[in-house]
Amino acid sequence: MKAVITFCIMFLFVITMQAQHLKPLESENDNYRYKEEKENVAIQPKYEHVGNFYEGFANVLLNKKWGFIDKTGKVVIPIKYDKVDIFSEGLAPVSLNKKWGFIDKTDKVVISLKYDDANIFSEGLAAVEINEKHGFINQKGKEVISIKYDWADDFSEGFAVVELNGKFGFIDKKGKVVIPFLYESAFPFKDGKAKVEKDGIEFYIDNKGNEIIEE
Repeated sequence: MKAVITFCIMFLFVITMQAQHLKPLESENDNYRYKEEKENVAIQPKYEHVGNFYEGFANVLLNKKWGFIDKTGKVVIPIKYDKVDIFSEGLAPVSLNKKWGFIDKTDKVVISLKYDDANIFSEGLAAVEINEKHGFINQKGKEVISIKYDWADDFSEGFAVVELNGKFGFIDKKGKVVIPFLYESAFPFKDGKAKVEKDGIEFYIDNKGNEIIEE
């Protein structure tokens, strides 16, 4: 009998130790379990959705509410929000009663839930929406680029794609239009170039707005 008890204790200890670094796997019933990356040890399905880990936290869905877990599977942000995004630059957008704001990793609301929508922080700024208009705030919640655009994307390489009156252009972090509103579509800068469309033709531009001739 003692041998059986000893075996059970050792088995539980091994399972606990192996479950310290977990990644989500989708199960057959659309719930999610966690698998340790090396040892293939899984915890039984619990959540309806599990996101990827960003800055050590993954968002999870349970009973139509969202929260966050850490890499041990521990709930670190209570599962109480209507919607959430991922953590980026220490903050995550969260929503309650159709209003968005930002929390830190202790679940402290650092930017009040007053926006109709909110993107993650990128390069120190986050795009937010009020009354179908978009602008940018900093991590203190200060509006640093006026909420006046029809749409706005995240900053990338110092520039953000914004839309005004059906055309897309680029602004810098001071809100200055650096590439005019000339395009039917535009994508963020990556490796010094951005894909745009004008008059039905797609091509790349540099950060001065000059067309890049592909060799």
